Amino acid sequence: MKKLSISWKLSVITISAFTLGFLIIALFNIWDLRMAKKKGLEEEALVMSRHLRGVIDNNLSDLPLDGFSGMSSYLQSLVDPNPHFSYCFISDKDKNILYQYKKDETLNLASFFDNEQLSTDEKGYEFVPVGTFYDMVIPILWESKAIGYIHIGGPRELIDSLVHKAVISNVIVGILVFTASLV
Repeated sequence: MKKLSISWKLSVITISAFTLGFLIIALFNIWDLRMAKKKGLEEEALVMSRHLRGVIDNNLSDLPLDGFSGMSSYLQSLVDPNPHFSYCFISDKDKNILYQYKKDETLNLASFFDNEQLSTDEKGYEFVPVGTFYDMVIPILWESKAIGYIHIGGPRELIDSLVHKAVISNVIVGILVFTASLV
């Protein structure tokens, strides 16, 4: 068997180290991008849900939770102009949907009830993946008791498509740099 020259061995080691380093950096950047976008969606949903809870709190002294008029239209005015969100609904503590708006009429909102009890912890909300959505759940409190819940959700595909684009661009850049290093 023919021995490889030192320059060939150094080239293989250099290219291997460069490729490994590039992959580690690309994976870290993609993970960081996913976490940053998810955190941004979470913060946006939290701001919207706290605003909505403030509107509800202001009216609870005069009306019961199920006595608000025009609430579904108000939910529509919050969700429709925002491309990050697909639905918003308000339920009572017995899991009855009182008010709702959803961009996709076929969406089954009953599948989002499982995380309501988690939202009453010290954080005061829960933001979890449910099926193809991220669901923000925030309790509506009256006299220190949860009397209902606000749900706001956005499709996970928004973040997934952004990450997919980042993966593709990283692969293209990696191939170009790798090819250029061979020349």
